[in-house]
Amino acid sequence: MVTLTLDICKLVTGDELLTFRKHFEAHKLTNTACHCPTCASVQFNSIMHIRLCWSKLRVYLHRRYGVAPKYIAILEFQKVTGLAHLHIAIDRYIEQAWAKQAWQAVGGGQHVDIRYIDAHRAAAYLSKYLSKDMLLNAPTGMRRVTTSRSIKLDQKKKSEFQWQIVKAPINRYYVVLWESAQEVVRSDGELESFSVRE
Repeated sequence: MVTLTLDICKLVTGDELLTFRKHFEAHKLTNTACHCPTCASVQFNSIMHIRLCWSKLRVYLHRRYGVAPKYIAILEFQKVTGLAHLHIAIDRYIEQAWAKQAWQAVGGGQHVDIRYIDAHRAAAYLSKYLSKDMLLNAPTGMRRVTTSRSIKLDQKKKSEFQWQIVKAPINRYYVVLWESAQEVVRSDGELESFSVRE
């Protein structure tokens, strides 16, 4: 399990950095992030920046190990700063010193946490980052969970049934199925719906 963070100094400079730091200090005691226009802009930009850095780090990993890493990455936001960071379940152990150096080289922060997790308990470990509140606090249209192409989440099982859409008036079906029709709904004498159960 790898956790990757960002360095605010690599995201913003000048007055924007001073404003962000000032608001961060003011919100420390409340344990919440500031959402003024300046801080909100920095927080949103942190998402794009960390995704770009992670993309570059995957290239480094591919070069180092000779194969693309298999991973599940979960985007999370720090409570007080609101900045994005990533929790990544990855298919191999990565040396801490190398990971920290490579992460900084691609534009990431200084904090890189690497921990061994049992593969049988990986789902339980990741699920704590996927609570309903966590999923809802991401900006609209932003994916919280990304995976390598080799990992398929929500794979659908093949159905034993084959569905086919047929466009025809409901009365035509009712004439054929009226004997087994249940829950027939009529409005103003017109047939609205019915169901058939075996």
